[in-house]
Amino acid sequence: MKKGLDFAKALGIKFNLPVIPVNHIEAHVMTARMIEDQDKHMDFPFLSVLATGGHTEIVLTRGVGLHTVMGFTIDIGVGTFLDRTA
Repeated sequence: MKKGLDFAKALGIKFNLPVIPVNHIEAHVMTARMIEDQDKHMDFPFLSVLATGGHTEIVLTRGVGLHTVMGFTIDIGVGTFLDRTA
């Protein structure tokens, strides 16, 4: 993954822009809280099932940055499996 980070840093330098790190997997988990109506968004703690590309995980989220992976696939992620069969 270092190649992607190095590329992002190079672009930041080239265009004089800040590079803001984002935890890709955390971003998926936190979408459950991105509802404008505060009465309807997911409160902490909550359990998520991630099935994205190469990641298939069950994650317990207690707060921002407070995630515990409860389980994961050890062979192939569900998203990768679906991509390959399509």
